[in-house]
Amino acid sequence: MPDVVIAGGGPAGSTLARRLARLGHAVTLFERSSFDGPTDGESYHANVPPLPSLIRWQSSEVVSRPVRQVAVLRPAFDAMLLELAEREGATVIRRAAEPANAAITVDATGRASWSRGMRTRTGEPAIAMRALWRGGELPREMRVEALEDGWLWGAPMPDGSFAAIACVDAPTEFFELLARSLLFRDLPRDAAVHAHDATAYAADVFCDEQIIRIGDASHSLDPLSSSGIRSAMQSATHASIVINTIVRRPDDAGLARRFYTITQRAAVAEHQRWTRAFYAEGRFRDAPFWRKRAAAAPAAVESPEHVALAEGIEITDVPCVIGDFIESRRGIAGASIRPFTRIGTLDAARLLEPLAGRALASAELLEAWRAIAPHRETALLESLVRSGVIVRSTPPPAALPRS
Repeated sequence: MPDVVIAGGGPAGSTLARRLARLGHAVTLFERSSFDGPTDGESYHANVPPLPSLIRWQSSEVVSRPVRQVAVLRPAFDAMLLELAEREGATVIRRAAEPANAAITVDATGRASWSRGMRTRTGEPAIAMRALWRGGELPREMRVEALEDGWLWGAPMPDGSFAAIACVDAPTEFFELLARSLLFRDLPRDAAVHAHDATAYAADVFCDEQIIRIGDASHSLDPLSSSGIRSAMQSATHASIVINTIVRRPDDAGLARRFYTITQRAAVAEHQRWTRAFYAEGRFRDAPFWRKRAAAAPAAVESPEHVALAEGIEITDVPCVIGDFIESRRGIAGASIRPFTRIGTLDAARLLEPLAGRALASAELLEAWRAIAPHRETALLESLVRSGVIVRSTPPPAALPRS
């Protein structure tokens, strides 16, 4: 019997299978698809040379801006990742209806979620409509445009085709949307269009003793983030370390599962903040589609006279990645942040210890930090205030004079 069985061979499932095989685990992946469904184009954030793009978002002006993204064709991209997992030693069983039993089972079946766990909506209901064009004069750069009732994204694909997505509230005529745009209206009207639910959601239970959910089975993102593939692969990377800990250090299994739950919740909260900020920048921010998705304008970051740790933020032992295992270290934890033990090269617990259980004058805190991080103390405070770890506070009550 394998150590791990994975249901689903998309980016999350293949990445997990590859990493676990590399770590020496017996892993079997079951994939129902033959990767011959609709060919969709998506973007993948990566450390690559910037690609040219045309953006019409914050105003009616078209802005040319380089973007670090790779355009990929799915399902060809998925098939490539699955082949890489096989090369590392994972067993792949194709066109299988149900996964076999194993010590650990992983659901990587995306929005369909083979394990049928309960889930909660984390964004406004949305529909994505997709199309792909081949041949003729097609755009050669990525394009993004805000419309009053939605937005459009498009990019050239590796094979020379051009893919586009429209995101809207309700079913709409796809080519009518393109006709109302400036950057997409010249695309031919001969492409096949298909639509799917693009509402963001999160599983109520990310992992327990029976199953671990990764990729879209864990949580899905608003397509505006352009981070769906990256997020899926990141959840798989975390899951590989969690599973390695559960199998090889069973006494730390609870700690490992706690780490996975915390990081998945934090990922959902992070992406909610990012997408709300992006929607708030749209030129139609007062229109219903945008208004219900946008965040309120952030307050200016000022230097408060007194500061304290935000409610729910604490200095405590946190589960974190140490090599290929989850271990406990002194660090910073909170309901809506990823636990962390370092801020750059600095020990986070040592840095924030002066605020443990009390408010402090900013000048006093900066003076303490000056010995730890000279010339960086003000930038550190601004960053921690901006991220919500530290907040403005009222001055502590003055000590009563002794009689």
